Amino acid sequence: MTDVLTQRLQPLLCRIYFSWIAAPLTLVLFALEFGLCLTPSFAWRMISAALGALSAPRDKDRTRAQQVRLAVKLAASGWLTDWGYHICGWAFAMLGIRLHEDVPPELLLTPGEQFVLVANHQNVLDALLYLRLAKRLKLNVTWAAKKGLGWVPVVGWSLVAVDAAFLRLKGDPLDLERVRDSARLAQRDGFTGCILPEGHRQGGKAHANGRVIGKVRTNGFVMVCNQMRGLRVLEVQNDCSNRRAKTIWDVHMLVGVDIRVSVFAHTGVTTLPDDQKAEWLIETFERMDRRMRGSRAYSRADNSAAA
Repeated sequence: MTDVLTQRLQPLLCRIYFSWIAAPLTLVLFALEFGLCLTPSFAWRMISAALGALSAPRDKDRTRAQQVRLAVKLAASGWLTDWGYHICGWAFAMLGIRLHEDVPPELLLTPGEQFVLVANHQNVLDALLYLRLAKRLKLNVTWAAKKGLGWVPVVGWSLVAVDAAFLRLKGDPLDLERVRDSARLAQRDGFTGCILPEGHRQGGKAHANGRVIGKVRTNGFVMVCNQMRGLRVLEVQNDCSNRRAKTIWDVHMLVGVDIRVSVFAHTGVTTLPDDQKAEWLIETFERMDRRMRGSRAYSRADNSAAA
């Protein structure tokens, strides 16, 4: 009798803990960390980087101002990936999130390589997952982000420092110019250029024929490749068992989810003609969609939505 009662109560108690205690506490700790820790640590890194560049020997290929700017950019990139890795560590543990990463060993053995990074965009965790991956691979990344993120304290400042492309995502004709300028600076400074071809988060949206991946926009990817010719393309597939959490206020939906991040490296894509680059991207995301629809995580998301 006691064993039966325990078996019935244990899942209920776990659900109460994660949904009513762990999820709200995660938001509170997140806010406290923003106010008490992030600003001082960011300021210290930026000031230290600038002073270090000013006291370093003069680089013959750069002016002193360019040298300081690059040092600050590298420090901001390092701070951003450290923050993402740190947040993933404690937040995932509190929410019971199970993370599985499939990364080719050769990428771990040769860290710091410059890439064109292309990834899908599902839910609110995507940014943290990609920052964590950049930390593991020791990548300095110039990100593409919504314009509103530039106003987020500390995180927005770091995105500005790494020359992120801030996009309006509403058919703004200047978005492509912003992507081009950001990729050009990434190529010059040895950074990886990042683009999310779906644009908005696709979690919870109903697509035709049961698709998981949203409409793929190719122009931005082609623009980045043209600015960063000769580099390998890093394809990142992020598959979460609950794709409906679109904002930080949906954190309760992420309790106990399974997330699988798979990484694939492709050679020779950036040197293809523009039309073939676009075709490659569409075909790659079609394959990604088929893999995700056939995954265990997708089956769980379907069952939870149906329930």
